[in-house]
Amino acid sequence: MGDYNEDTAFLGQTGPHFWTTFILLNTIFVSTGFNGLYIVFVGAVPEHRCLVPEVNLTAAWQDAIIPITEVDGREVRSQCRRYKLDVVRNLSAKGYAPVTDANLTGLEQESCLDGWSYSKDIYQANIVTEWDLVCDNQWKVPFASSTLFVGYLLGSLISGQLSDRFGRKKIVFISLGAQSISVLLQSFSQSWRMFCITFLFVGASQISIYISAFVLGTEVLSKTLRVIFTTLGAFLFYCIGYMMLPWIAYSIRDWRTFLAVLSAISVVYIPLWWFIPESPRWLITQGRVAEAEAIIRDAARKNKVEAPLVIFRGFESLPPSKAYTMLDVLRSKNIRCITLMCLVLWIAINVGYFGLSLNTSNLSGNPFMNCFLSATTEVPAYVVSTWLLKRCPRRALLSTFLVIGGGVLLLIQFIPPNDVPFHLTWIIRPRVCGLSSGNDRQVRFHHGLRHRLYLHGRDLPHRTQEPWHGNMLVGRSHWKHHGSLRHLFRHLQQGSTVHSHGESDHRLLRGQHLPSGDLEQRSSGNSGTDAGMARVVL
Repeated sequence: MGDYNEDTAFLGQTGPHFWTTFILLNTIFVSTGFNGLYIVFVGAVPEHRCLVPEVNLTAAWQDAIIPITEVDGREVRSQCRRYKLDVVRNLSAKGYAPVTDANLTGLEQESCLDGWSYSKDIYQANIVTEWDLVCDNQWKVPFASSTLFVGYLLGSLISGQLSDRFGRKKIVFISLGAQSISVLLQSFSQSWRMFCITFLFVGASQISIYISAFVLGTEVLSKTLRVIFTTLGAFLFYCIGYMMLPWIAYSIRDWRTFLAVLSAISVVYIPLWWFIPESPRWLITQGRVAEAEAIIRDAARKNKVEAPLVIFRGFESLPPSKAYTMLDVLRSKNIRCITLMCLVLWIAINVGYFGLSLNTSNLSGNPFMNCFLSATTEVPAYVVSTWLLKRCPRRALLSTFLVIGGGVLLLIQFIPPNDVPFHLTWIIRPRVCGLSSGNDRQVRFHHGLRHRLYLHGRDLPHRTQEPWHGNMLVGRSHWKHHGSLRHLFRHLQQGSTVHSHGESDHRLLRGQHLPSGDLEQRSSGNSGTDAGMARVVL
């Protein structure tokens, strides 16, 4: 009967083999940073208004045909309604002027029958402008985001089972290929439905990458690097991908080209197949001891240490052991309690985290800079939480971050709506607390399973100190939405102006009448409505 840690102790805790594997595995997490969050830009809603077709209207009526409504105490141009075109055309033909000769409040209104015009100030084209996902169809954007999370759910359920059956390394690279193909197919979407279906596969493949690579790292790396990998390394490299995302989106404003470029980036991971080893622990559980020894001997050569003649003693004669599944966490009362509590904690953390992240597009400012800042704020959260995890009790630390995060969310309600810098500061704080509490929850979960679960879904002889399990480990997923600040400056620079005819042209914070040159005209024939779909809100 052998013990893996004792049998491989001659490799040491560091060395070229471990550091190379550590860095290469972490680079895989970069792809999760930009492939799971591009909906922030692809699904962003630009400024829009009803399209007014080319008809004989005076300049005054072309400006006044969009009614003014009150939103949150401010007067803004309607984005979903216009005065009835036939009525306005008759008034214009008779020489009546708006406001002075005709009372606009009494005019009949209608929906945007001819489609919408979209501002091209930020986005040249995305799924909102492509399929008119505004007004009555605005629910389709959050629904599309929800399909990504459905993919996360499916991928979480099957990736552990697949990695136990076929190996950690194979599932990592198969998932990378599936993600690249799914994103590429999504860039060729001809309808909103096709976009949602492909987005589901993007989510399933992405979470499979995360889980399989995370488990592979915990099984391949030494104890020292394993701690750094699971508490800091994987998350920091995710932040690198997240910080790269806005710069790629800034350079490529067309959503189809943007997705194609993101898909092509995964090609750089192909050479890693020859440098990242399979998990020797998993190979042992499959009875492939010779292959596991070959990997360890290669690691000894790279670390410049001498391997013994026989590395794994007692593993060759092991009888077939029982295979475990996800349901085994429910059989033991103690592990069942730990698992259910962690599920509840994850729900609380994710609701707050994603609720803030997916709605930061409502913030004012440059959306690309906001995205970059959102990613940057996660770096100190991971560093501080890792430092605190080594020095503070788990339960006290987790409870503290949850209370602070929830308290800040409540205090946001008392911040003046126009105080943008103060809003940004207080929105960042609960996100940092959510990240820290999530990191602490994951460590507490692993330690709760210590001495209770064996590795890889099968028993290994002797008690092992490793808490990781391929089926049990479901990593945190990351997604963020980002907003825009430029409306604030427009609001400060523009007021109400009066034309020579006397009518008021309200230049407002949102929904203001933009010059026709800044707008993309779209016809209602491209609306692509899907009335049969149910509304789903994440």
